[in-house]
Amino acid sequence: MSRFSSPPTEPAARSRRGVTLLELLIASGLVLLVALSVLALFEAGVRYVRESEARLDIQRDALVAMALVTQELSESNPVAFRTDPDPPGVVFGSPRNLEGTLIVDSSGKLIWQKFICYYLEDSGAERRLIRKERMLDPTVRVSFPPAPGAGLSTADFLVLPIPARTIAGGIESFAVTPSTQVDIELTAARRDWKGRDFRVRLQSSVLMRN
Repeated sequence: MSRFSSPPTEPAARSRRGVTLLELLIASGLVLLVALSVLALFEAGVRYVRESEARLDIQRDALVAMALVTQELSESNPVAFRTDPDPPGVVFGSPRNLEGTLIVDSSGKLIWQKFICYYLEDSGAERRLIRKERMLDPTVRVSFPPAPGAGLSTADFLVLPIPARTIAGGIESFAVTPSTQVDIELTAARRDWKGRDFRVRLQSSVLMRN
C-alpha cells in the first residue's frame, strides 16, 4: 500500500516561513504606540507632581508666615503698634522674652519685653518677609504698652545690625492695616519649572488683646 502525504496547509507553511516583514512592521508600530502612550502618561504624571509641589510649597510658606504674624500681633496692644510704607511692614510691642516666655510682675501684670518688626525686603531676586526683634532696656520695661516712637520704624529696623529671620520668600505684597481689628494681607508667588507663576493671597484679622 502506498501512502501519499497531502501538501502543507497555508498556516503551517507560514509558520515555517516565520514572520513576514509586513507583520513585523505592524507589531513594531503597535509596540511603539503603546510605549509612546506610557511615556505621555508618565510625563503628565511628573508635570502634575511638579505643579502640585509648587502650589503646596507656596501655600505652606504663606500659611506659616500668616499664622506667625497673626499669633504675635494678637499678644500686642494698639498703643504699642505702628505700620510703615517703606519698607512695608509693622512694628509692635511684645510681652515675651528672648526665650518666648510671657513675663509678669508681682501683681500679675504683663511686663513688655521687646519690639517685633515684620517688613518686606527686596533682595533683587525675590521679596522676602523678614522678622527682627529689639529688646527693651531692662531698666525701662514697664507694665503699660510702650509706643514705638522715633527710631523704631520699619526703615530703622531694616538697617539695625541685629539678627534677621527670613519668614518666607517669594512674597509679592505684605500689608497690615489698623481698624477695629488689625487686617493683614499677604500675597506670595512662585514660578514653577516651566516658568508659570502660581500665586496665593491670604487675608486675616486679629484683635490685639493685651
